[in-house]
Amino acid sequence: MTGAPRSAVGAVVLAGGTSRRWDGTDKTRAVVDGRSLLDHALAALPTEAAVVVVGPERPTPRPVRWTREEPAGAGPAAGLQAGLRALHDDLPVVVLAADLPRAAALVDTLLSAPLGGGARVLADESGRAHWTSALLSPDAARTVRDLPDLADASLHSVFAHLDVTLAPAPAGATHDLDTPDDLRTLQEDRP
Repeated sequence: MTGAPRSAVGAVVLAGGTSRRWDGTDKTRAVVDGRSLLDHALAALPTEAAVVVVGPERPTPRPVRWTREEPAGAGPAAGLQAGLRALHDDLPVVVLAADLPRAAALVDTLLSAPLGGGARVLADESGRAHWTSALLSPDAARTVRDLPDLADASLHSVFAHLDVTLAPAPAGATHDLDTPDDLRTLQEDRP
């Protein structure tokens, strides 16, 4: 049995952080391999997928629906809930942070295996769950949509309401770019 059909998924891309460690510069606009981090996330998603981006609107290479968490800056859990509420579709939902330069490898892994009624969350080499690299079943997406206000809640606390299966991420694919130094290190490590 194969994973979720790539055409039968929705997606929520979390791009609403404050980029405090980037001195206020929008880190999703940082360029890796000729495209912004946000564009990497969007390109990783199936072309037919309905995509909601949670964050301030900006130009993108593909059509997306925009939304914001309430209040703005209320954190990724509130952002996930806002994105799911804006999606309106009863489909499996890819959850992806916008600061992952290897987003394509993560999405491929998420969609490669059958999904039960809960959530698949990718884990790094140490076994640590990466809540912003996940695939939610339609039931799990409804559960998160229907939770009470998630302002300032942790993603871990949200996923505690779901039946979570951890799956290994491709080596190094969960490394996000939290600081300009992370970007420099990534660029120095590339041929």
